Amino acid sequence: MVNWYDPSEDVVVQPGVDRARFAPPSAAQQAAVRDRHGLACPYVLVTGFAEPRRGLDLAVAATGQLRDRDPDLELVLVGEVRSAVPALDGAPAWVRRLG
Repeated sequence: MVNWYDPSEDVVVQPGVDRARFAPPSAAQQAAVRDRHGLACPYVLVTGFAEPRRGLDLAVAATGQLRDRDPDLELVLVGEVRSAVPALDGAPAWVRRLG
């Protein structure tokens, strides 16, 4: 068997992100965003287009199960609704949409 892998040839590629420009927000900035959107902690955040194939029914069900341990937990959905999502029809009050 031929061993074609030579670990001495490994190259580490650093993240292509400007850490000064894309630094994590401060605690005060995070609090300001939560206040602006009326978000309580803790919450599960789902981002992206809302459509049936995205598994939002699973997100609702999983968050419901997690609420057994933490009744204050919310599910927050951010993204455009592209087509009707049955799981969101009549969803509990702890499921919130922010656009």
